Amino acid sequence: MVSLLEHIIAELSRFIIATISKFGYAGILLTMAIESACVPLPSEIIMPFSGYLTSTGRFSMLGVTLAPATAEAVADLLTSGHPPDVLQPFSPLRWRRA
Repeated sequence: MVSLLEHIIAELSRFIIATISKFGYAGILLTMAIESACVPLPSEIIMPFSGYLTSTGRFSMLGVTLAPATAEAVADLLTSGHPPDVLQPFSPLRWRRA
């Protein structure tokens, strides 16, 4: 008999695979942003499927690398209200005089 946990993981996997298949890089960005915003959406399902699509030639390595990084910045911006610290060097405020 299939346990409840196995059923939940199977449904999450279907959702992730369908989202990435339909939306491409935006699907990776969306699912990784959800995962980065502390919603339990396992990146252990998102990234291997993205890697598989890269190996088939559907995605580029650069796109699959940049989508999660962008998602992390978007999730930080949405959840905390300010950009992540890693983006500080690119802030226009760096030109302010003290």
